Order: sequence, then C-alpha cells, then structure tokens
Amino acid sequence: MKELAPIRDAAGYESAVAEMRRLWGAKPGTPARDRLDVIGLLIDAYEGATWPYEPRDPVEAISGHMENEGLTQKDLAAVLGSKARASEILRRRRALTLPMIWSLARAWKIPAEILIRPYRLAKPKIDQDAARRAPPPRGVRRKRRIAAAPKMRGKRASSIRMPSRAP
Repeated sequence: MKELAPIRDAAGYESAVAEMRRLWGAKPGTPARDRLDVIGLLIDAYEGATWPYEPRDPVEAISGHMENEGLTQKDLAAVLGSKARASEILRRRRALTLPMIWSLARAWKIPAEILIRPYRLAKPKIDQDAARRAPPPRGVRRKRRIAAAPKMRGKRASSIRMPSRAP
C-alpha cells in the first residue's frame, strides 16, 4: 500500500481512483474501509478544485438536486405549495419568489446564494387559434364617440346668440 498524500496532478488522481476501485466494498470498521474513506475525501477535494461545479441558474440547481436525490415534481410541489407552481418554475414560466427560495433552502438544503441568482424565463408560446378567437383588447372594440353639438330643444338656430368678436 502506498502512503496517503494530497492529490496534486492527473497522475496522482488516476492512482487514487485505482486505489479506490481496489478497496471498494471494504467492510465498515476495517482499516481498508478507513483508507477508502480518506481516499474518497482526497479525490473529492481534487475534483472540487480542478472541476468546480456551479449550476448556471437556480432552475438547473433545483433540477440537479431533484435528480441526485430521486425527488419528483410532486415533491417540489409539496415544498412550493402547488403542482402548477412547481411546473411553472421547472418550465421557466415563473420566477422564484423570496418565500419559495427560503422554503427550498430550508427543506432541500440548496444554498440560497444559488437560488437568488437571476435567470431568464421562457418566452410564452402564443396559441395562434386562441389568439384569433380572443376578443380584441377593451379599447379597440369600442368606437370612439364624437362629441355632438348641443341639442337645441325647440329653439331655432336664428335665436341662438353667438358671442361677438371684437375687432
């Protein structure tokens, strides 16, 4: 057995992975299992420093967490409050609100720093048939009324005095 040392390069990484494969399945409480645990920590530290993983946006963080933990959209709905809201979040049709972020951070231990990042929402799809059937906007349907002249109610036009203009 080789002495344990920090992994500093690709060759050291390959050697540690090979050692881990050799020790895989060691029984808990044995020196082989202790060595496996330490090698696992060394590999994890090297991978974290070499290939840092940071989800690009909150939706990817949520989806990745769901996949890793074997969670479903129903589980997300339980945290967020409704199936519709969970669906809208995963399809990028609704932005996460602060209460949603806190609920996810507490329930699933996803760092709030990741969940508060800005991200783009999907553009809404326009159903062309529904758009044709929909009534026009309120202001478009109504005709503009032209102000009518005042009604004269029984008066002759000659009896109405017009203000005179001074020259």
